[in-house]
Amino acid sequence: MLNPEKSFFTTIFIDCDLCVLNADVKHTFNQFWIPKAAKFYFGYVMELKENDEEALLPLDSSVSFETSTDVWVERTLDQLSLHWQDNHSYASKNQPLLEEALRNWELLVGKPIVEWNSRYYRDQIFKYGFKGFKNQH
Repeated sequence: MLNPEKSFFTTIFIDCDLCVLNADVKHTFNQFWIPKAAKFYFGYVMELKENDEEALLPLDSSVSFETSTDVWVERTLDQLSLHWQDNHSYASKNQPLLEEALRNWELLVGKPIVEWNSRYYRDQIFKYGFKGFKNQH
């Protein structure tokens, strides 16, 4: 149980550049970087170990990754026109990379991902990224 009087909070915020892979007409991969297109957050709640005033034990943690660049979804919503656009060329290459990164994250921290959400693509998001549009129904 969390004790606010004895809890310590540690957080890391990182602005991230985003690497996007795209295939050209010859199906060769091109990559480009979008500076500061994402934010990464990692936080821990820790408390002193009982009977040991120097040892801290992690009680809870939270991780989030936010981006407004939609390279993982096959249909994107243009924020200016509010029309749906085809984004298959980006998504087909980047969805597997995101899924692999999230699965590796679970292995590294030793805990499953328990929450996920998307502001615009609620019907496309799942635990390990975004579903292909053709496979949604």
